[in-house]
Amino acid sequence: MKLHFILFILITICNFCSAEISKTTNDFDKSTQITSFYRVKNIQYPETIIFKKFNEEYYFFAKKPSRRANYLSNLEKSKIKIDDSIFSLDCKIYDYDYYQHFSFKFSNEIINKIKSAHSVIFQMPILVHKDIFVEYYQFSIPEPVLDEWKQVIAME
Repeated sequence: MKLHFILFILITICNFCSAEISKTTNDFDKSTQITSFYRVKNIQYPETIIFKKFNEEYYFFAKKPSRRANYLSNLEKSKIKIDDSIFSLDCKIYDYDYYQHFSFKFSNEIINKIKSAHSVIFQMPILVHKDIFVEYYQFSIPEPVLDEWKQVIAME
């Protein structure tokens, strides 16, 4: 029984520590991009989360776990809550393969808040076809991933 508990803990920890940082250079223009890549199999989170620094601009890319129901929508702006501050975000939604992919470009104000953030939560409108027209898909960034984002921001 102890062994099962230990294995469960290890699998859980590994699941939330699977982010990685990579730095690449574009040979064409010698530009640099630094990326934090995180993948998880948990319905509460996007399946893939990418935080990317390209020159001095910051982007967020993700893949929603499923598009069987509750499609992401641009009927309202998405929001990001960093600690107690809330910002509106323009979201681009890409509907291909079996998933819905989405992205944001972060302002300098948002990046400055992330540098000292303790929590980051996203809220995105989803289109519902029943009695409620719009509901919300909400997810938080796990602490180890947020720590990696701070490393990406600090890297040259």
